[in-house]
Amino acid sequence: MKKTISCLLAILMLTALVGCGAKEKIAEKAAEEFIEGIGGGNVDIDGDKFTIEGEDGGSITAGDNLPWPGDKMGDLPKPKATIAAVLNDDGEQQCTVTYEGMEKDDAEAYVEKLKALGYTGGMELSDADMIMTGGLNENGDAAEFIYNFSAKEGFISYTHQAQQPQTDGAQGDPASGDAEPQPSSPDQATELDIVVALPDGWKPVEGSVLEHQYMKNTAGFMIKTENFSGDTLDDVVSEALDIFGRQFDNFAVQGDVEDITISGLEAKKLTFTCEVSKMEMKYTSVYLFAEDETYALTFGDLADSFDSLAADYEAILNGIQFKQ
Repeated sequence: MKKTISCLLAILMLTALVGCGAKEKIAEKAAEEFIEGIGGGNVDIDGDKFTIEGEDGGSITAGDNLPWPGDKMGDLPKPKATIAAVLNDDGEQQCTVTYEGMEKDDAEAYVEKLKALGYTGGMELSDADMIMTGGLNENGDAAEFIYNFSAKEGFISYTHQAQQPQTDGAQGDPASGDAEPQPSSPDQATELDIVVALPDGWKPVEGSVLEHQYMKNTAGFMIKTENFSGDTLDDVVSEALDIFGRQFDNFAVQGDVEDITISGLEAKKLTFTCEVSKMEMKYTSVYLFAEDETYALTFGDLADSFDSLAADYEAILNGIQFKQ
């Protein structure tokens, strides 16, 4: 159950990577994947609303005008919007809500409420298409808010104590000059140190629950482990294609899947386009095996601007190091 919840949250994170709102259709299709993954979970269907619960406390609920899950969202206020889906993971103390029908003024007011509550230090972006904001409060709780202007929808995510409050000596901004290595924290469970060299202009998303997630303008880059079952990289790519094809509208692979090398490790590079919240997006995902884990290195941006940072993507991939 926890594995399936994590996969669904990863799908939402992929849409959030470039600041796009989460569609109700994505939530519905994700629910189908959820049903397949939980096996013995309990399913409760009540008219247009359904709830699926797993034995470990994780759940997903989708329907029309759902109640705000205040007991799972910390001190975050209820938005002036219609709640379309709620994804909850008690194990990770994380809850994500997708919403629709929010007006621009209400979205801007919600941003100010988050800041007043102390959720700062994360990536902030506001342009003609969307608003993205979030960060950590003084207790280490994380919140993220994303709103799409044209679709009037998005998602709100809350994680209880996603990170312990930082003290003096916290890591500085890696994008304040030339490319600078970003090692993983030594206290992480992984036996690997992942070192990323960032070209000028890339900034870390400080409120992210991922160790490596960065933004530059509307483009994003993140590294995370995935729960694919395949024993070969070809199997992993096949699984990814199946998932993306079912989750995203107008999904289309661009060119051939490439064989590349990352830090001496064999890898597969997949580039595709799709539609998210009525906007054309483009992504490149690189998959590799390291220390019995499957890693996904993902770049994403609006389709019209994705290629403008191709040199940055290549530099990042060439500079990544997986160290034992």
